[in-house]
Amino acid sequence: MMVAHAFDKEKNFTLSGDFRPETIPSDATRVTITNISTPIIPGFAFNHLTRCTEMRIISCNFTSTDPLAWWGMLLLHTLHIDTVGGLETNNFSFGFMPSLSLLSMHKTSAGELKRYLFWETKRLRSVDFSFNKISVIHPYASVVTFELEELHLHHNEIEELQHFAFANQTSLQTLTLNHNNISKIYRLAFYTLTSLQRLNLEHNNMKTIESQIWVHLISLKYLQLNNNQLKTLPADAFAGLVNLEHLTLTQNCISVVESYAFNSLDALKDVQQEPNSDHSNARYASSSLQSLQLQNQNISTIQRETFAGLTALNHLDIGQNDLEIIKSNTFADLSVLRSLGLSFNKITALYKDSFLGLQGLAVLDLKSNQIKMIESGAFLGLYSLTVLHLQDNKLTKLEPGTFAGVNNHIFSLDMSKNNLQTMRKAAFDDKFQNLFFLSAEGNAITIIEDGTFNSMSNLTVLRLGNNRLNTLPEIHGNGTCIASSKLYKYVLVASELA
Repeated sequence: MMVAHAFDKEKNFTLSGDFRPETIPSDATRVTITNISTPIIPGFAFNHLTRCTEMRIISCNFTSTDPLAWWGMLLLHTLHIDTVGGLETNNFSFGFMPSLSLLSMHKTSAGELKRYLFWETKRLRSVDFSFNKISVIHPYASVVTFELEELHLHHNEIEELQHFAFANQTSLQTLTLNHNNISKIYRLAFYTLTSLQRLNLEHNNMKTIESQIWVHLISLKYLQLNNNQLKTLPADAFAGLVNLEHLTLTQNCISVVESYAFNSLDALKDVQQEPNSDHSNARYASSSLQSLQLQNQNISTIQRETFAGLTALNHLDIGQNDLEIIKSNTFADLSVLRSLGLSFNKITALYKDSFLGLQGLAVLDLKSNQIKMIESGAFLGLYSLTVLHLQDNKLTKLEPGTFAGVNNHIFSLDMSKNNLQTMRKAAFDDKFQNLFFLSAEGNAITIIEDGTFNSMSNLTVLRLGNNRLNTLPEIHGNGTCIASSKLYKYVLVASELA
């Protein structure tokens, strides 16, 4: 039984039940077709809908459509097809929709993108074929859609990207290929994608990064490669990405990062004009990369050359790896780095000059390592440091000079869950006058030397719970001492202690 909803002010019309397209008013502008059991859309089914600008086909049993079904839909700019299990892309002739701008097909039987699929659809701006069964993208599949800006192919079954898979897409800015089975990308797969800014390849089966596969992506800013099976980042793995700002590599199996892996090659800026050129001798250049995420890998060694060329890097996270030592000058070239994540590694000690060169660093995260010793001078050069995480390590004492090099910008210091037994005044100097938050909870502290906190004139929160204190030291400041040891199970406000 056919159900037809009356027009509203927008002249929307919904057809469900029996498929009788001739009952759709010719002046309908937005048409929704849903819950149709008829298997075929016949030719010229919609030729009277000359004013229709948007059509949605949802939860129907169509298995095929005559290419001429769309004849006459000259003003259609949006076509959305969802949960129509029997339809494939070759059932359509998109050329009969010359105004088509937005196209989406989800949960259909689409299995491939054939050559010249979008012939004569020169106004397409966005195509979304996600959540289908696409396994093959034929070269030149979208060769005539010169104005395409977004192409979404995530959650499909694509296994490889062939040469010229996205040929002539010079306007494409966003390409999502995540949640596929991609294991191989041919060198010219991204040829002519000179305007692409976002590329998502996460949750695939990439085991290696082939040489020079990125060289045509001269405008790329965001690259997501997390949740693949990468084991090694070879030298120049990201060559050509001269404008890359954000790179995500989390949840891989990376154990080796070769020297110069993150270098860009300035000489490759014009490579799109020479698809068969050899650029192996191009010179190194500084990268535009601002954010690099390498957490949750198997990386055991890093060195200065690992980050060569990353002169614009602001955020670096190497957490959840197997690092045991930070060598002197490892980060010496990262002068504008603002945050460094080294949590959940196996670092046992911090030696002098471990962080030399990081004069702009504001946040240093070293929590959940195995640090037993901090050598005097380990923090030298950290003039801008405001937040330092040292919780959940194995520190037993703080020597004079432990925090040497830290300037008076330090705002928060967390040393909870270590094995500290004492806190001495000599470990803290006047560099902590702006300290707001200090935590030493969950240690084995029995003694806090009088005067330890005297220089901390702005201390507001002091956490000393779960220690072995018998007495609290004299505290000066405008803050709060939260003590929940066996002896002190109450909150002491500084004004009460004065």
